[in-house]
Amino acid sequence: MKKFLKNKWVKYTLIEWAAGIILVLLLLLYQNRSDLLGWTNGILVSGFLLVAFGWLLFINNEGLFDILIYGTQYFLKSLIGRRMSKSYYETVVDKKKTPAAIYITLWINGIIFILISLIYYIF
Repeated sequence: MKKFLKNKWVKYTLIEWAAGIILVLLLLLYQNRSDLLGWTNGILVSGFLLVAFGWLLFINNEGLFDILIYGTQYFLKSLIGRRMSKSYYETVVDKKKTPAAIYITLWINGIIFILISLIYYIF
């Protein structure tokens, strides 16, 4: 059992399911309803947020936000009179990549949540 729980895919899936269930419960509290439509809405929004978060991690991993983050840091440090310790190129090269397993499991679990909500809605 310990070896099974040490698998990174299982670990990420359990964390994401826990986050998804917490989101569903928070959305039920926010909607102030606990009927079938409330559950469907909560599960759908939770699944959408998991997919969206996975997508943001993926595009950040591809470097889409690098210049925006570096430019903001450069601007804010120039306001207080400091200089950047690294150039933009060094920052991009030294950036740690997010493991692909994280955003792939986010997408898969988000799609599962969305499919569950669609099944609840249809039946």
